[in-house]
Amino acid sequence: MNIFITGATGFIGQVFLKALLQRLGTKDKIYLLSRKAVQHSDSRIVTLLGSLKTLADFSNTLLEADYVFHLAAESRMAFKANAEYFYLQNEYPTQLIVNVLSQSSRLKKIIFLSSIAAVDRIDQDRCIAPLTTSSPMAPQTLYGQSKQRAEDIIVKSGQPYVILRPSLVYGCHMRSDSHLNRFTTLVYKNSLISRINFSGLVALIHVNDLANALVNTIFSPLALNKTYFAVTENISLRDIFQLLHQKIHKRGGWMIPWPQLRFLWCRMHTRFSPLFSMLFIDYYWTKDPTFINELLTNSTPISLQQGIEDVIETNALSGRKDRIK
Repeated sequence: MNIFITGATGFIGQVFLKALLQRLGTKDKIYLLSRKAVQHSDSRIVTLLGSLKTLADFSNTLLEADYVFHLAAESRMAFKANAEYFYLQNEYPTQLIVNVLSQSSRLKKIIFLSSIAAVDRIDQDRCIAPLTTSSPMAPQTLYGQSKQRAEDIIVKSGQPYVILRPSLVYGCHMRSDSHLNRFTTLVYKNSLISRINFSGLVALIHVNDLANALVNTIFSPLALNKTYFAVTENISLRDIFQLLHQKIHKRGGWMIPWPQLRFLWCRMHTRFSPLFSMLFIDYYWTKDPTFINELLTNSTPISLQQGIEDVIETNALSGRKDRIK
């Protein structure tokens, strides 16, 4: 079995690669597209020095792949960039991969890591029900729009596929600018923001669970031509901050009362950034039981209560009280 992976050196990709190696045979091969020359002790791994811009140089390797995991992308929702940037980072490489694979006689599945931002909420949605795979797609950001178009490219290609849409992914070695890492910094600094009673529910998944689900897309016969929301729990921002305070400062403590005004936010959410809306309403509340039933059957999902130490230890202020101001 030959497996081609983009984005294997990123936060999710590294954990996925480790989980994948544990499930493969001795004769299987993994081809990693990487901008850096990374040495691996495992002889099953072959590093291809290149980037998304040079994908065409590896057409022959792609054509020999049984499974293609396209994980590489610009994944920062709030990143300041124009539409052309997101097109070049998210949409264009997907089109290149699909174009090459259209000539493949070996491909069993292309697995694409999308985002909850490819869906978002339509104007008429009052955020009183969770997002599901049947929810209409109405991405509100340039990032989300590029992810939606990339999904469309894959689905319309006629090639066998699996699409995963995670929301907030957390775990060891996550990016310093990730949402939960920023929340942790606010708690370390005892910021008043971390004491506000933000009631919006957000969908979470631990990176280990996401990595296992990605691996299981190979082995699950049910995972074919399907799109999943990669989510294992929904929790309010208030509860996230409370849990962080309990772990870092050994106390939960008080929260600042905040007018909920849900009836207002639910009617005006399209006028604001999704990242702002999720503070006050259940904008990113998501449910997809088939994800757990079909892709996490061999493990019990990790809750934030169990994985919070991974978040704290990753933060730059962990164990460095001298930097807390």
